Amino acid sequence: MAKVEVIDDVVNGREDDLNPYYSSDEEGVDKDPETWRKYFQQINESDGFDIYDFPGLCLQAPITPFTGFENHPKTHEELIQGATAAINDFNKNEGTSYKFVKIEKANVQLWGNGVNNYITFQAENADAHGIMTTFQALVWDGPYWEYPEPVVKFCRLKSNNVA
Repeated sequence: MAKVEVIDDVVNGREDDLNPYYSSDEEGVDKDPETWRKYFQQINESDGFDIYDFPGLCLQAPITPFTGFENHPKTHEELIQGATAAINDFNKNEGTSYKFVKIEKANVQLWGNGVNNYITFQAENADAHGIMTTFQALVWDGPYWEYPEPVVKFCRLKSNNVA
């Protein structure tokens, strides 16, 4: 997945490049440059999966933690469908037999006429007697009338060095 050049600029300490990312008149957006630096660093280091310092919902923050999805059955089901499609794709490509178990967390990014869902989830290895493994999948959901199924961009084992 290609990194956004601006993210690298902010992470590499060019604080003057940070100014376009927030506006002093946006309510609910953290104005602290350190929060923005950490946010973009976390996106860069985890490919968008692990965000702990979120500056607030605004167009300048491209990837948003998707909290509370468990309380919205339709959204939760869409994330489950995406994770299930991703693990099925992983199994097909790797010759494995994992089964989706549960979503740990999700992040979302508007992308074209749909959304990228960055899904971290647990799957059970049917061949290893219930051993749970954490996966990360990037799944795009487009308009249902054009894309009735989620599009799996990739599915991978979560790296040990990713928080």
